[in-house]
Amino acid sequence: MPHGGSKENMSTPDPRFTTKTALVVRGGWDGHQPVEATNLFIPFLEARGYTVRVEESPAVYADSSYMPSVDLIVQSNTMTSIEKEEFEGLRSAVEAGTGLAGWHGGIADSYRNNSDYLQLIGGQFAAHPGKAPKS
Repeated sequence: MPHGGSKENMSTPDPRFTTKTALVVRGGWDGHQPVEATNLFIPFLEARGYTVRVEESPAVYADSSYMPSVDLIVQSNTMTSIEKEEFEGLRSAVEAGTGLAGWHGGIADSYRNNSDYLQLIGGQFAAHPGKAPKS
């Protein structure tokens, strides 16, 4: 065994040599700066061994040959819509164990037209802090 490693350690892949795939999906309202915001995270992902693919729309979610290869989806897509096939691909990936990450309106205010998406996320953006609901 190399350098005092145990049999147990040999069966565990070394994370330094494991390639992971991250999909960044961005777009929508420019006020949330989806390109600038996600560009801040891409070097972080790459430094941790991710191969990063960037898409400017959720259309990639419908790619049934690509989505099973994705380990992490980072979404920053505000106030847009998602087609049925796109949502089904996203949901299938998440159900299969793909991580889904995002922040603020880029994930919680993405696809208002799809109640199943809102259920998947577990909520919906309502208002910025400090704004009282309208009566």
